[in-house]
Amino acid sequence: MGGQLVAYSLYTAALGVTAAIDLRYRYIYSIVTAPALLIALVLSPSQTGLDLHDTLLGVAVGVGLFGAFYLIGRLLYRDREPVGKGDIELAAVIGAMVGFPRVVSALFLGSFANGLVIVVLLLARRKGRMDFIPYGPGLCLGAFTTFFMTP
Repeated sequence: MGGQLVAYSLYTAALGVTAAIDLRYRYIYSIVTAPALLIALVLSPSQTGLDLHDTLLGVAVGVGLFGAFYLIGRLLYRDREPVGKGDIELAAVIGAMVGFPRVVSALFLGSFANGLVIVVLLLARRKGRMDFIPYGPGLCLGAFTTFFMTP
């Protein structure tokens, strides 16, 4: 239990820092996501009960899903970046933290949380349809929530 607590504490710190930076500066920095990915690749198989296969598959699914969103968005909105490249990196980190198949739940919950925020902002007329809304904090919330879900 001690190793699992350390792993999830480090994950929570990385997600909190990522969310705060994205809210403040509208950017997800690789200087945060790269070490978080390395830590998750080491700790998830050794401390959280995931095997290496599920950890690596979680990374692949996270990158694959958000990479697909990026490519589809670029085709639809040629002049705007639909999903930031940092969001793709964050999806990889989340995949390493929670593994497969929980990465799907984490990314869904994060996207759902972002969708709720967008609807509220649109209804309150604080943001327009094409305004920037940071996606990282919702993804971090989805990952954090997934920590408490049974595998």
